[in-house]
Amino acid sequence: MRIWKPTLALLLLSLALAAPVIAKLVNANLGLTPGGTSCDGPKGTYTYTATWKTSPASRGFQVNTGNQCAIGASICGISTRSCEVMCTATGACSATLRACVIGKGAQWIQVTASDGTVYQKVAAAAPGKCS
Repeated sequence: MRIWKPTLALLLLSLALAAPVIAKLVNANLGLTPGGTSCDGPKGTYTYTATWKTSPASRGFQVNTGNQCAIGASICGISTRSCEVMCTATGACSATLRACVIGKGAQWIQVTASDGTVYQKVAAAAPGKCS
């Protein structure tokens, strides 16, 4: 009996149709800009506010930084440490990053849509030595 061939073909077809669609992460121009940069005093750290714009459909973002900036009590570092930010219903996004360590890592910020569709990474330089 050759029942295994049609069964195998049906199984492969059902797996192909049921497979999730994987979105490709696109480097987009979200207008990400760090602004209002200021030293935190003689601590060797600085603070800035990052702003960007997105579509109302993609409101959740992960924020990562190269020099361990914080949003609230969360460190927005690299790899497994990121901060979550929700944008407004109109797609306006902002995050105040504080305690960014000048002598640690690189001075950049990256925002990535939580749905994995878009991201942007830009430099976020300190306003000086801040010491």
